[in-house]
Amino acid sequence: MVDDLIKFGTVQRGFLGVSFVNASDYNDDEKKVNGIPLNAEGIYVREVPPEGGAYAAGIRKGDILTKINDVGITSGAEMQGLISRQKPGDKLPVTYLRNGKEYTVLV
Repeated sequence: MVDDLIKFGTVQRGFLGVSFVNASDYNDDEKKVNGIPLNAEGIYVREVPPEGGAYAAGIRKGDILTKINDVGITSGAEMQGLISRQKPGDKLPVTYLRNGKEYTVLV
Protein backbone atom coordinates (compact mmCIF):
# COMPACT_ATOMS: atom_id res chain seq x y z
CA MET A 1 0.00 0.00 0.00
CA VAL A 2 2.82 2.37 0.84
CA ASP A 3 4.40 1.82 -2.58
CA ASP A 4 1.06 2.60 -4.26
CA LEU A 5 0.63 5.78 -2.24
CA ILE A 6 4.11 6.97 -3.15
CA LYS A 7 3.84 6.05 -6.84
CA PHE A 8 0.15 6.82 -7.57
CA GLY A 9 -1.10 8.92 -4.65
CA THR A 10 -3.81 6.32 -3.96
CA VAL A 11 -4.00 2.59 -3.28
CA GLN A 12 -4.43 0.64 -6.51
CA ARG A 13 -6.83 -2.33 -6.27
CA GLY A 14 -8.27 -4.73 -8.77
CA PHE A 15 -11.96 -4.55 -9.62
CA LEU A 16 -14.01 -7.42 -11.05
CA GLY A 17 -17.19 -5.52 -11.88
CA VAL A 18 -20.06 -7.58 -10.47
CA SER A 19 -22.81 -7.14 -7.90
CA PHE A 20 -23.15 -10.39 -5.99
CA VAL A 21 -24.49 -12.39 -3.07
CA ASN A 22 -23.20 -15.63 -1.58
CA ALA A 23 -25.17 -18.48 -3.15
CA SER A 24 -25.43 -20.06 0.30
CA ASP A 25 -27.31 -16.97 1.55
CA TYR A 26 -30.41 -18.10 -0.38
CA ASN A 27 -32.76 -20.71 1.04
CA ASP A 28 -34.01 -23.49 -1.26
CA ASP A 29 -37.19 -21.62 -2.27
CA GLU A 30 -35.21 -18.48 -3.15
CA LYS A 31 -32.74 -20.58 -5.13
CA LYS A 32 -35.60 -22.08 -7.16
CA VAL A 33 -37.07 -18.65 -7.91
CA ASN A 34 -33.68 -17.29 -8.99
CA GLY A 35 -32.67 -20.38 -10.98
CA ILE A 36 -29.78 -21.25 -8.69
CA PRO A 37 -28.95 -24.95 -8.35
CA LEU A 38 -29.90 -26.14 -4.86
CA ASN A 39 -26.40 -27.46 -4.18
CA ALA A 40 -24.66 -24.34 -5.55
CA GLU A 41 -21.71 -22.99 -3.65
CA GLY A 42 -19.93 -19.85 -4.70
CA ILE A 43 -20.89 -16.31 -5.59
CA TYR A 44 -24.21 -15.67 -7.34
CA VAL A 45 -23.86 -12.79 -9.81
CA ARG A 46 -26.80 -10.39 -9.43
CA GLU A 47 -25.70 -7.68 -11.87
CA VAL A 48 -22.84 -7.10 -14.32
CA PRO A 49 -22.33 -3.47 -15.35
CA PRO A 50 -21.27 -3.25 -19.01
CA GLU A 51 -18.23 -1.09 -18.20
CA GLY A 52 -16.50 -3.72 -16.04
CA GLY A 53 -13.98 -6.42 -16.82
CA ALA A 54 -16.40 -9.22 -15.91
CA TYR A 55 -18.87 -8.11 -18.60
CA ALA A 56 -16.12 -7.85 -21.21
CA ALA A 57 -15.05 -11.41 -20.35
CA GLY A 58 -18.59 -12.76 -20.80
CA ILE A 59 -19.75 -13.14 -17.19
CA ARG A 60 -23.48 -12.45 -16.88
CA LYS A 61 -26.25 -12.13 -14.33
CA GLY A 62 -27.12 -15.54 -12.90
CA ASP A 63 -23.63 -17.02 -13.23
CA ILE A 64 -22.09 -18.57 -10.13
CA LEU A 65 -18.44 -17.72 -9.57
CA THR A 66 -16.56 -20.65 -8.06
CA LYS A 67 -12.84 -19.82 -8.44
CA ILE A 68 -10.65 -16.74 -8.74
CA ASN A 69 -7.07 -17.34 -9.92
CA ASP A 70 -7.67 -21.10 -9.46
CA VAL A 71 -8.58 -20.65 -5.77
CA GLY A 72 -12.03 -21.90 -4.72
CA ILE A 73 -14.37 -19.24 -3.32
CA THR A 74 -17.54 -19.64 -1.28
CA SER A 75 -18.02 -16.11 0.06
CA GLY A 76 -17.88 -12.55 -1.13
CA ALA A 77 -15.20 -11.81 1.44
CA GLU A 78 -12.92 -14.48 -0.05
CA MET A 79 -13.54 -13.18 -3.56
CA GLN A 80 -12.94 -9.55 -2.61
CA GLY A 81 -9.74 -10.50 -0.79
CA LEU A 82 -8.35 -12.24 -3.88
CA ILE A 83 -9.37 -9.42 -6.24
CA SER A 84 -8.21 -6.56 -4.02
CA ARG A 85 -4.64 -7.89 -4.03
CA GLN A 86 -4.44 -7.32 -7.76
CA LYS A 87 -3.63 -4.14 -9.66
CA PRO A 88 -5.94 -2.53 -12.21
CA GLY A 89 -5.30 -4.21 -15.55
CA ASP A 90 -4.10 -7.53 -14.10
CA LYS A 91 -5.72 -10.55 -15.78
CA LEU A 92 -6.96 -13.42 -13.63
CA PRO A 93 -8.74 -16.65 -14.51
CA VAL A 94 -12.30 -16.67 -13.18
CA THR A 95 -14.24 -19.95 -13.14
CA TYR A 96 -18.03 -19.85 -13.13
CA LEU A 97 -21.07 -22.06 -13.63
CA ARG A 98 -23.79 -21.31 -16.15
CA ASN A 99 -26.62 -23.73 -16.89
CA GLY A 100 -24.74 -26.53 -15.14
CA LYS A 101 -21.59 -26.12 -17.21
CA GLU A 102 -18.26 -24.82 -15.94
CA TYR A 103 -16.37 -22.09 -17.80
CA THR A 104 -13.09 -20.29 -17.15
CA VAL A 105 -12.32 -16.87 -18.62
CA LEU A 106 -9.59 -14.26 -18.15
CA VAL A 107 -10.92 -11.11 -16.52
